[in-house]
Amino acid sequence: MKRKHRRRSEPRPVRAQFLAAAVPGTVLARESPDWRDAEQDLAGLLQDHHWMIVNATDGANQRIDALFLDAEQSFEFRFYENRLHVQGGCNGLRAAFQVGADDRLEVTGAMSTQMACEPPLMEADATLAALMAEPLQLVRVRGPQPTLVMLTATGDALVLTGELTPEARFGPPATIFLEIAAQAVACDGSTRGDGLCLQVRERNFDEQGLLVGTPSEWQPFTADIQGYEHQPGIRNVVRVKRFQPPAEVGMAAEPLTPAQRELAMLHNAPFSRLDRDGDGVLSEVELPITFGSSFDRADKDQSGGLSPEEWAAEQNRL
Repeated sequence: MKRKHRRRSEPRPVRAQFLAAAVPGTVLARESPDWRDAEQDLAGLLQDHHWMIVNATDGANQRIDALFLDAEQSFEFRFYENRLHVQGGCNGLRAAFQVGADDRLEVTGAMSTQMACEPPLMEADATLAALMAEPLQLVRVRGPQPTLVMLTATGDALVLTGELTPEARFGPPATIFLEIAAQAVACDGSTRGDGLCLQVRERNFDEQGLLVGTPSEWQPFTADIQGYEHQPGIRNVVRVKRFQPPAEVGMAAEPLTPAQRELAMLHNAPFSRLDRDGDGVLSEVELPITFGSSFDRADKDQSGGLSPEEWAAEQNRL
């Protein structure tokens, strides 16, 4: 049966009623005539947060169950400059994006890894890709946490909540190298359930990637490094971003607390962890989104993928 199209002379449906059902207890930002001037532009808001899908409904206001595999897994959106990275299903997705003057999000040039997974994961990927195939209307929702609704032309809705990125919260980080000892040790103030802490010390490298200077003393690291999974018995050197919260006026900067240290972000990763499809090369969609335009420079033989040697050379250069 063909869908009847609404004639242009008829008023458009009021989205506020639909969104109130999708996100109860909140107030639409558009209800305030000066909301656009008083708040950050949408493109900036997208890039300053990591976004998680917390609800999704179709045009009949029925939950899109295919997008929710379990309570511990959800799709995450990261926007960086003009690039979008989505992960949470089977294959990661990379694409270009732009937000128009009418607050429509357009996603183009989508690429993804080609792993085969269990049918529910593959279905989740396909469902999300279909929803993002056409421009999405962005609507900001007032509430205690940054919330956006992405609306399709047929009334499907993705509800996302955002958490500030460390860069947006603390400003530009300092990049350092940490050597991580093979074994964790007992310590006070551990945020881990086993009461152990990683042992770390700072290391320095020259432009050729060779160690220089004398390493600092070993010290317990009371939190985890985001993106790093320690394997007992294996010593690693990792490059991390260290964020220092701004000092209050008239006060000296305090050392990072365990909770703030936990915001340290892993800037590099072993080749084997990034090579999700196990084909021996890193495609652009497998690399961190911050790698951006560096891919073409690192791809010395212009093969469209980075070999282990090309990846190591690029990491040493940086």
